[in-house]
Amino acid sequence: MNSISPGSGDLTDAAGKHAWLGVKTAVRAYSNHPSGSNAEEVEAAWKRMRRIDNGSRWRELQATAGD
Repeated sequence: MNSISPGSGDLTDAAGKHAWLGVKTAVRAYSNHPSGSNAEEVEAAWKRMRRIDNGSRWRELQATAGD
């Protein structure tokens, strides 16, 4: 897995897929037109992706703690 791909469990739900699509869209827009506003969109998209990723990791830990 490379550094820009989300964790293995992140794309199993609709929110993760939507967030990853948002990251790809923001990065594509920035690569076509590198501006301050597009850079802010990239940062915001990654922030959403990290928030979802952290939530899914937390759920995984909670599930394994119950075993």
